[in-house]
Amino acid sequence: MDAQEKWPEIRHHGGAGGVTGSCHQLMASSEHSLLVDCGLFQGEDAAEDTLAQLEGGL
Repeated sequence: MDAQEKWPEIRHHGGAGGVTGSCHQLMASSEHSLLVDCGLFQGEDAAEDTLAQLEGGL
């Protein structure tokens, strides 16, 4: 492991379009990570958000 690499690390990513942009990546190592998307639709995009989308039928 490189002396400058420290784990765990959290990287913050923005959203795109009509979402709140709450997306974070937990880096456990240089090869393993977990992406956590906490964003919500807002504005006109929220009106199109249906139960089918929430259940994975995008």
